[in-house]
Amino acid sequence: MSGPSPRSQLSFSLGQQQRLAARQLASLEVLALPAAELDAHLRSAYEGNEALVLADPARANPSGRQRDRRRAQGGGDEHAAWLASVAAPGTPWREALGEGCPEGASREWLELLFEHLDDDGWLRASDELLLERAAERGLDGGAAELGRALGSLQALEPRGIGGRCLEEVLLLQLDPEDPDYKDLCALIEHHLADLAHNRLPRIARALGVALARLEHLRGRLARLDPRPARALSGTEAQVLRPDLRLVWSGETMELEVAGDSLPALTLDPRVAVLVKDTTQSRADRQRLQESLVRARALLSALEQRAATLRRVAECALRRQPGFLAGGPSQLVPLQQAEVAEELGLHPSTVSRAIAGKSIETPFGVLRLAQLFPASAPGGEASAETLREALRQRIAAEDQRAPLSDEELAAELARGGLPVARRTVAKLRDELGIASSYLRRRFAA
Repeated sequence: MSGPSPRSQLSFSLGQQQRLAARQLASLEVLALPAAELDAHLRSAYEGNEALVLADPARANPSGRQRDRRRAQGGGDEHAAWLASVAAPGTPWREALGEGCPEGASREWLELLFEHLDDDGWLRASDELLLERAAERGLDGGAAELGRALGSLQALEPRGIGGRCLEEVLLLQLDPEDPDYKDLCALIEHHLADLAHNRLPRIARALGVALARLEHLRGRLARLDPRPARALSGTEAQVLRPDLRLVWSGETMELEVAGDSLPALTLDPRVAVLVKDTTQSRADRQRLQESLVRARALLSALEQRAATLRRVAECALRRQPGFLAGGPSQLVPLQQAEVAEELGLHPSTVSRAIAGKSIETPFGVLRLAQLFPASAPGGEASAETLREALRQRIAAEDQRAPLSDEELAAELARGGLPVARRTVAKLRDELGIASSYLRRRFAA
């Protein structure tokens, strides 16, 4: 009996290679995605692959229709149902602003102004440009009507909308009946630059007020919003979705892969049946077979992602016992190559595993990369340890005589953390802490 022909052997070999390539590509892609991006990737994969189903029927098929043979052959009912279930985006903030149009104001003129507001709510167009645009639209009234429309715009809530510069945006938010109104106006109109450079004694002399009074005014000024349109944007802060969780379990900590918020995908068994159904056309069966290959590769990649994330994180945590006891300030330098060598992985795999990922810990949600701090220049302590020590020393300093970078370097060295002055300056900038000159608080 003769063996398989060279042609069939070649076909079999190519099929194996194609499946292997699909799995490798899916694995690399999925491993590199953090939770939020993986969610979108999985939903997109579901929509484009009839061999996948969402395990939760309420999410996958809100209309209650069951998958049928038409879906396997390319029907679009479920796709339409899925799209219909997605919440519509919120009303654009410019439209929301128009809903508060005051009675008697020209809607056409206000809409012209709305179109020239930037994303912060500032009016960037000059009167000349606005009048030119109004003429193109056939709007009557000229400069007088423009002035009335601008007044109506600047009277809308939130106050500050329609200002053309920082001073005007802030002034529009003041209440003329406020007892501090006069001094706040003077502070905004003449002393913003001095405020930015902490020249409080100079400002106090110019305004004829005590330093304590000036500190009060500065606090009032800090409550004004230089970007007033943010209150209308309707953009909610995105919830950070950790990829891993480190939780207490009795007397120990356990590491969990946080996949509960991701779409739960499985293979559709009916597609596997249709692939072998000879009543289907050869083209349909080929297409379904390719969908099955991609679906299996994706599901395998998800399992491998979870396993790799867990292995990398567990290895890093074993090498960071101080972190488990005392938090981020106890992290020690750790290189990705060390973990890769211990786990028998390529360094690029470890890099993909931690890039963009986060871990929920008893000390807050951290970037997974924070478990791999580099050595700070000039010493063995990690940059995170130095940042925390620097933050603590600055918090404890005399605000009337704040420590310079050189003095902070000396303080850290006395605490067993030798570091150069320029490194202190770099870490201070990363923490968003101003220089000693700008941190100074003047005596009342």
